[in-house]
Amino acid sequence: MREGTVTIDRRYRGPRTSANGGYAAGLLGARLGAAAEVTLRLPPPLETPLTVRRNGDRLVLEDGDVLVAEATAGDPDVAPPAPPDADVAEAAGEGVGAWGPPDFAECFVCGVRDDGGRIGRGPGFRDGRVAHGLL
Repeated sequence: MREGTVTIDRRYRGPRTSANGGYAAGLLGARLGAAAEVTLRLPPPLETPLTVRRNGDRLVLEDGDVLVAEATAGDPDVAPPAPPDADVAEAAGEGVGAWGPPDFAECFVCGVRDDGGRIGRGPGFRDGRVAHGLL
């Protein structure tokens, strides 16, 4: 477990005023040094030095005295679904676009920024899965 401080750059935002939750969870989980289960307790602040410290068998991410997130060792024990064939995936990815309220337009993952993931959601498959693709 690596303790210390981290600062999440504005580039990695989710909504305009906080970090992308997946990015923040991965940042903390990676410091655990094993498969991790991370729980966000508050939107992780941007451009703010945050403390990472050990608390028993977990790592906590704190903004001063405020708990932002916590990570414990854990294995999700989830098997990914079989991928669709290329034709099905291509058809499902048509019309993929950004989603959510305008506050997420600059999101590192789902926003329309050129320096981020630009991952959008498209029409679902018949079994309820959702197609994702680059915007």
